[in-house]
Amino acid sequence: MWECEALEEFPSRLPNLITLEELNFLNCRNLKKLLEGFGSLIYLKKLFMRDYKALEEFLKDFLSRLPNLITLEELDFSNCRNLKNLLEGFRSLIYLKELFMRECEALEEFLNRLPNLISLEELIFSHYKKLKKLLKGFRSLTCLKKLYMWDYKALEEIPSGLPNLIALKELDFLNCRNLKKLLEESISLTYLKKLFMMECEALEEFLSRLPNLIALEELIFSCCIKLKKLPKRFRSLICLKKLLMRECEALDEFLNCEALEEFLSGLLNLNSLEELYFVKCRNLKMLLEGFGSLTYLKKLFINECKALEEFPSGLSNLVVLEDLIFLEYKKLKK
Repeated sequence: MWECEALEEFPSRLPNLITLEELNFLNCRNLKKLLEGFGSLIYLKKLFMRDYKALEEFLKDFLSRLPNLITLEELDFSNCRNLKNLLEGFRSLIYLKELFMRECEALEEFLNRLPNLISLEELIFSHYKKLKKLLKGFRSLTCLKKLYMWDYKALEEIPSGLPNLIALKELDFLNCRNLKKLLEESISLTYLKKLFMMECEALEEFLSRLPNLIALEELIFSCCIKLKKLPKRFRSLICLKKLLMRECEALDEFLNCEALEEFLSGLLNLNSLEELYFVKCRNLKMLLEGFGSLTYLKKLFINECKALEEFPSGLSNLVVLEDLIFLEYKKLKK
């Protein structure tokens, strides 16, 4: 049921739909009442409830019915702008695998019963202006594979339970403008394949123990304008296939000092690297000979690195290179 904007009351015959597995009501803006039959959908696996701007009282009534939905695997209530807190009914959703909560801008308190969501594999929450703290219940999500935190402007500290997320494969921070530090506990994420940090403008320090991220395949940090220091041990990321650095203009130690040489000499070990991007690294002057070892590199983009004076001489070894782009080099001499 999509865009049923005039619908005020839910169908009364729901108790008879006992084998229903998927229910989607999108943009039903005026829905005010759920009937008792909702609790009888004991085989429901997917429930989508998006763009729903009802009063908080209705949402509380809705969430209080969740304990009966014991087989639910996917739950999406995005853009429910009046939702302020999540009720205890979530504790019964032990088979829930995917939970999406986007643009619930009034939400002030996150789940304190996360330990019961033992099957959760994917968690997405974004656009939380008032939510300031994530609870320690994160440490119980040992099956979680994907964690996305987007446009979470009040977040200042990463959940302390990250070390317990032993199955995590994707971690994405986008536009978390007040996030200043990533905890060293993150080093336990040995199965992590993708780490994206974009528009985290307050971030000043990156993880110093990258050697533990042995399965990492994609690393992207973009528009982290205060990031000043990168770890020196990139050489341990032997599975890394994609590395993108974009508009990290304050990265003085990485760009000008000894860390530059140690980082780029570590390219010798990144023999699985397929894509490498430098974009708007305005103080980068030289690329070292380590490029010659990147025999699997397919894409090399070096754009708007205006201080670059010398191009790498080991390009002849890049035998599988398919895309080579370098733009806006006023000082390139060689």
